[in-house]
Amino acid sequence: MSQQKIFKIGIYSLYAAAIIPLIFFQGFFYPFVVNKVLFFRLMVQIALSCYTLLLISDFQRFKPKINTAMKLSFIFLGITIISAIFGLDFYRSFISDFERLEGVTGVIYLTIYLFLLWQFLQTKKDWLNYIKFAVVVSFLVSLYGIIQRFSLLPVFEAGDSRVSGTVGNPAFLAGYLLLAGGLATYWYLTEKNKHYKIFAGLTAILDIFVLLLTATRGAILGLIFGAVVFLLIYGFWGHKKLKKYSIIFLLIIVLSAVAFFNWRENFKNSPVEFVNRIANISMRDDSIKNRLLVWQWGWESFKENPILGVGVENFNYEYNKYFTPKVSEDWFDRTHNIYLDQLVQNGILGFLAYLIIFAYLFYRLWSARKENKTAFIIFLPLLAAYAVHNAFVFDTINTAFLYFFIIAFICQTKQEELNLSVDAISFFNQRRKIMLYVIIAVNVFVLYFLVYLPFIINRNIYVGYHYIVADTERSLNSFEKVLGYKLGSVEAASQLYQLYSILLSQSDALATDKQRYLMLTRDKLMESIEDFPLEIRNKRYMAELLTSQPRSLEELYLAEEILLSAKRLSPGRPEIYYLLYNLYSKKEDKLQGFKELEELIEHLPWFGEAKITYANLIKKNDPERAEELFNEGMNQYYSGAKENHKIIIEYLLYTERYAEAIPFFQKLIKSEPDIYSHHLDLSRLLFLTENIDEALSEVQFLEEYHPEELSGQEEYIIALREAAAKRD
Repeated sequence: MSQQKIFKIGIYSLYAAAIIPLIFFQGFFYPFVVNKVLFFRLMVQIALSCYTLLLISDFQRFKPKINTAMKLSFIFLGITIISAIFGLDFYRSFISDFERLEGVTGVIYLTIYLFLLWQFLQTKKDWLNYIKFAVVVSFLVSLYGIIQRFSLLPVFEAGDSRVSGTVGNPAFLAGYLLLAGGLATYWYLTEKNKHYKIFAGLTAILDIFVLLLTATRGAILGLIFGAVVFLLIYGFWGHKKLKKYSIIFLLIIVLSAVAFFNWRENFKNSPVEFVNRIANISMRDDSIKNRLLVWQWGWESFKENPILGVGVENFNYEYNKYFTPKVSEDWFDRTHNIYLDQLVQNGILGFLAYLIIFAYLFYRLWSARKENKTAFIIFLPLLAAYAVHNAFVFDTINTAFLYFFIIAFICQTKQEELNLSVDAISFFNQRRKIMLYVIIAVNVFVLYFLVYLPFIINRNIYVGYHYIVADTERSLNSFEKVLGYKLGSVEAASQLYQLYSILLSQSDALATDKQRYLMLTRDKLMESIEDFPLEIRNKRYMAELLTSQPRSLEELYLAEEILLSAKRLSPGRPEIYYLLYNLYSKKEDKLQGFKELEELIEHLPWFGEAKITYANLIKKNDPERAEELFNEGMNQYYSGAKENHKIIIEYLLYTERYAEAIPFFQKLIKSEPDIYSHHLDLSRLLFLTENIDEALSEVQFLEEYHPEELSGQEEYIIALREAAAKRD
């Protein structure tokens, strides 16, 4: 094969990376993440192999071109690797979790991609062609988003109020379109062909429109900030005839923003989703409260590990350590702030390395503002917008590859087009032959472990999940195929546990299938616990399984050991204490169970749910203490979960506080609308509190729609009607 052909394969592989946002295959457990990452790895691997072959054929001609940006990227990669080595979990840092597939491996591939862009894109035309191809891809992504939002075709998640497109997440789609819209704008301003110019302009508008349809507040704020920066720059360096218009538009944006936030109460019920979401930004918003708490915990983690952090992909361990029920989401693997992510994961060194790359891009744009005014006017505001957006989210492969391309584009150096040989490269030379064998061996090894294996595991977890009811045998066989692999073991084990719960509820499922699923679930949960000892999710699932179905006393002791380990890792998770209480009750050691609940109350004195739960358990043996705890708990935080309503109702009924129980029964009916017996219970309670009309109304509802619930209740119904007649 000639140098020319190898070079073409390499450059086409890099071009192919631009279609990542379009890649979406159903039939995989993580259809929007894993396959995109694996495709990117495959394309980079092909391009790297091509470059290595070219290097072997003529080292002087193809020797690496290393510039300042590349050196800074290598420094960032080096710090990331060192942080992972000294972090909490090197394997997780290196491979990442199965849902993300990023980690050190992801940074390595992105760094190689950056390096290869400078080796293969030789001329201005090459760079512009890449931009054009990326913009065409963004046009197709946006077009799919339009089809999805307005249900023009029966596509995935058609009609959703927030567009997620082929990226699968509104926030990640918004980040991608923000960068792609900037590239489209650059193409528009530099294109001379009228037809291409119209297409580029329409794509930029379409990208921004779909970005707004994602209703991602961080991206929209970034877009506004970027627009302000653009108009400021254009006001100073733009075309003389248009400068005055930039000032006018700038004033319009500023005045509109001031007016919007001054009268935003009028927009809180807007039918336009992104207007509604921005108007409803408030400290009372659960997502805002969650984000602020997570940022606080991230900062605490950084203060404990200030130099190198805890290693990439390890924030979930820190999240567990600081977790309390003040946050409404059980699991977080990012702080949702890329700067805080760097501080937590890579410490101050990684944070500075990341910022220095960003600052260097601004420096390059500023220093070349006269030679390439268009790039300065477009990319500086684009990076400013991206910086604001990243304060509320994090990069995925969809945005990361475009960001690294922008780094390469801004920092490109002038090169002459290579005169490539069309003659076949000879590998008869002993050194070349050895190098060829090494390339083949490395590719086979890397592609197997970093591409093929994740692909197969992703597919098998999906099949296991999808066929649990329709074809249990196929489901079992698929999960058995991923048994023994560390990669994906946490995800596979947690899915197995949840699917086993589904299988138990199926009355027509075979007992042998249930038993096989139980044994497989136990094995995979135990395997994942051994693989990731700092991960508590599967510790909780395993303890639940062992406590609910212990085969021996030894298994209860194992469950106790697992739960105590989970409590050390996440002392603020109430469910661990509840499980310990249940476990000690099984071991006939309720005193120790009560001590666990007392410890929870002491650890989280503001958490009313723990006090209410404990009060309900001791209401018979220690009524005074129970009443004290219950009253305290009712005035503190507790979630509106139906389980809590049931506990409150049980306590209030036991203490004959019937009137107080009524609103909780009504909430329970809303949370369990299909359990019609609640209506009969509520009717009886209303009757006891002399709310005859309301009690009768509940009975009439059942008589009309669910008469089977009134079977055997004739005496009560007669008594109720007599009471109603006497009152009248």
